[in-house]
Amino acid sequence: MEHTEKDLINSLQEAWRRLKDVQKRKNEAISAFDLSMGYDWRFYTKGHCPLIRNHVWYYLRELRALRKSRDSIQMNLFAA
Repeated sequence: MEHTEKDLINSLQEAWRRLKDVQKRKNEAISAFDLSMGYDWRFYTKGHCPLIRNHVWYYLRELRALRKSRDSIQMNLFAA
């Protein structure tokens, strides 16, 4: 399934909000299950698997590819 620009923007904004939430609230933003498995906020944002941060980069790359321009992403996409 190919994503529309609107889908990518929505996903990017959600990923950005999630990253900011985890950076702000730290382990409070992580599920009890993940914490019980040893996956804390550092693991998801800074560690060996910065998964939450990578979601932001993924949607940025996809949006850039769709627009075919590296300079077309506006910072207002990240306004919360």
